Amino acid sequence: MPKLPGAEPEVAFVIVTFNSAGQVAQCLRSIARQRLHRARIVVVDNASTDETISVIRQTGIGLTLIENRTNRGFAAACNQAVEAVGEEFVLLLNPDARLSPGAVSTLVDAVVSSQEIGIAGPRILDESGALIPSAYRLPTLFQELAFLFRLKPILLWGPVRVVLGPLLMRRFGQFDPHRTRKVVESVVGSCLLVRRDVWERLSGFDEGFFLFYEEKDFCKRAAEAGYKTLFVPEAKVIHSVGASVKSAPRFAAVAKRASMIYYYQKHKSLLANLAVRAALLATVVLSVARDVVWFWAGYLSAGELGRRLAASCLLCRIVSRPKEARSEVMRARSVLIEGRC
Repeated sequence: MPKLPGAEPEVAFVIVTFNSAGQVAQCLRSIARQRLHRARIVVVDNASTDETISVIRQTGIGLTLIENRTNRGFAAACNQAVEAVGEEFVLLLNPDARLSPGAVSTLVDAVVSSQEIGIAGPRILDESGALIPSAYRLPTLFQELAFLFRLKPILLWGPVRVVLGPLLMRRFGQFDPHRTRKVVESVVGSCLLVRRDVWERLSGFDEGFFLFYEEKDFCKRAAEAGYKTLFVPEAKVIHSVGASVKSAPRFAAVAKRASMIYYYQKHKSLLANLAVRAALLATVVLSVARDVVWFWAGYLSAGELGRRLAASCLLCRIVSRPKEARSEVMRARSVLIEGRC
């Protein structure tokens, strides 16, 4: 529904935390500095084991805090938060991200400019002010192969970027300068504004995604329903990339690959499915071979080798059971974080 002239939008801020004690206070203060009078903040904590809950309460900022006894995953926690509010716009924000002044109003104004626009994302910068690519094409096999075989650093290398930049810009968000407002295929979920009616029509995030790819799936389903995703560079956000997953990097790596497999199972052809699963298995075999050699050479302890082999075994299970990706990620969490088999 179009915003009435002069009327302030109703915005619900949704933040999902997991061991975010070092970042969440700055995130919450950046929301407070937006000076929106018709706004609500909902924080869903996914069973943090650090001081996240205490830090949130110490800020003194008015909000609704939902404490989960177990880590339900990012998608499920977002759905849980949105169900608790009724505002006309929902802004998903990572706890390690900070809004620049006026960013939210700029995003809302962009969305209400056309009924066709259902989702908007800002220009994202790191702590030094350097661009973090945030507007992408939807996943393609070429993209996934470049990620799995770690080819992106090579593609981003100076001479290669100069020669192939114009071609690769159409395939990778990293090659787009992110300077102009435009319709894109997807924006990242670290800061994403969505109209509530769009969220409800799509039934929110697919909870089959535990972590990663849920926003890509959402943007794809929105496009199929007739809604556009808009990149809005005038709105800026500072993001400490990776801070949310630093407490469990190996688990995050497994979860990302599980979500990739689930996305391909859901949206791609059988050939693309088989190709990405074969590529993932190839990377697992190469990683196991490397780790065994490093162990024999004395660069890895027996305990570290065991943890790496456990992650590789979990990835093999995920490849063989793509429809059960979420349950396999939960198993991965038990093995890699909690130490249970």
